[in-house]
Amino acid sequence: LFVKLHNLHNVKTLESWASAFAKAGDLLRVGRTGFDFGFHLIQGLPSLGLAAATTVNPGWAIKPVKGVGGVRNYTVGLKMSKAWGEAVAVSFDAFFHKDRLIKTIMNDVDLATDFVQRGGQLSRGATDIFDALKADNLLSKYIGGINVADVNAADLLAKITFRFENAFVAPGDYIRLKYYEAMRPVAGLKGEEGLNQLAASMNNLTGALSSSAQGISPTLQRIERGFLFFSPRYTRSSIALLSDVFKGNIQGEIARRSMIGMAGLGM
Repeated sequence: LFVKLHNLHNVKTLESWASAFAKAGDLLRVGRTGFDFGFHLIQGLPSLGLAAATTVNPGWAIKPVKGVGGVRNYTVGLKMSKAWGEAVAVSFDAFFHKDRLIKTIMNDVDLATDFVQRGGQLSRGATDIFDALKADNLLSKYIGGINVADVNAADLLAKITFRFENAFVAPGDYIRLKYYEAMRPVAGLKGEEGLNQLAASMNNLTGALSSSAQGISPTLQRIERGFLFFSPRYTRSSIALLSDVFKGNIQGEIARRSMIGMAGLGM
């Protein structure tokens, strides 16, 4: 151990240590938050704040022009509020039905494709809470050789955790896609850039900001997972949402409404 600590200047050694601590962090993360239905009470709160603030906003989301009717903010807000409530049911549905994730995407493939092409995050790639279940993890290494009633202990735990993973991932996908659908006509008024900003905001609202997409190196990501952040994605998303508040574009408007809505709801 002493020799290894004094050889951290060696890149391979640093990467090896970072990987080991990252795997340990992944295991702690899934142990602390992997067995509940808490998405809506953590990652889901900013999106609820956005829905609430938009609903009570008396202005126009899309102003009427030349005889064409506009869209009021409360119309968009009610759509998002409805989607947020439905996502709670989706979470429980996903726990019992493993095809719930694909159903959300297949409900509107074109919408999901457009969202992903603009940088939107979906499915298991949108969270790091369950990274401990991936290949070459500590679970399979240390309990993979244990059998319980002729069933491999690692496989048994993975099957149980898989249900909770579905219940955590599914509502996030549902909220991101439904909110994106509700706000796309508004963001579309700003062209392609507006739609790209909307997709980015959906990631930030639900803790799905991709560290890789931000140019963070794999080694630094491992260090973050093991030492710095309990959930790097959620932490980076929260920081990004706070920084968006000061922007004068669609991302800024969404972030400000989210903060105002959460404050109004006493969160």
